[in-house]
Amino acid sequence: NVACFLLPRFIGDFLMRNYVYMMDKRLTKIPACKVERETNTKILHAGMNYLYFYLYKTVFVAALTGRLKELKLPVPSVPTCFICGKWELGPWHTKKWKKTLNDRKDCRYKRYDDSKHWVMHDQCDRFNKDVRKFLKDTDSKITK
Repeated sequence: NVACFLLPRFIGDFLMRNYVYMMDKRLTKIPACKVERETNTKILHAGMNYLYFYLYKTVFVAALTGRLKELKLPVPSVPTCFICGKWELGPWHTKKWKKTLNDRKDCRYKRYDDSKHWVMHDQCDRFNKDVRKFLKDTDSKITK
């Protein structure tokens, strides 16, 4: 599932969708599956796994080389805007990550409690407005 984006799009999307729907039936209710069923639209695609692939690859290589305990959350070296929903997954939804971003003047951490995991889908207009504002604010600070 995680490496599906490396495959041709029609194969990767097919494998990703089937895996997610299998997980939806067996383990937990995945909000994106419910949205797809209710709206008869396809929002799931293999490209959604791009960042997860590199995260898991880093963890896997560190485990194989005995350096797992050395892994730390990265500290952004560039202005970063992180927006998440209430459906939190992974290491990016911790208090430490939020503090890391909020301690920097050029970074933003936002959580939409009225959104799930894919905020750019659930709150498209709001997400785009916040990203535009962040880019505008960041650009004005860089050009001064």
